[in-house]
Amino acid sequence: MADKYQVTDLDGDHITRLNQRLAAKQGVTDDELHALRASHQLRFYLFQIANANKDHPLTLQMLARLFSNLESEQQELWHFGADLNFQRFFDLPGCTCPRIDNEERLGTPYKIHNTTCPIHGDTHEPFL
Repeated sequence: MADKYQVTDLDGDHITRLNQRLAAKQGVTDDELHALRASHQLRFYLFQIANANKDHPLTLQMLARLFSNLESEQQELWHFGADLNFQRFFDLPGCTCPRIDNEERLGTPYKIHNTTCPIHGDTHEPFL
């Protein structure tokens, strides 16, 4: 049987590996592991699309909404419950919000954004 914790792209290249200990601790089922692998593949391709569209703010904003939904689904699959305060909105390619400042604030409702971010700036919906 293939490694059920390994996530690869459609060509079989490594994307990431799911945390086996966390999966056991959280009681993640094989079906949920399958869905988690698929969600990481979706994230990988969503990021590729975002990278190719860094000059298109409306496209980035749409992708940010998809990314937030995907992160909520991943949180549920890990049995944590969806929580926007733990989402890494700043990871999406094209986001210019300060990474370290926002990493330090994960788990809190406090976010730092760049006013000129094409996704989260003053003229856009913040923290999708």
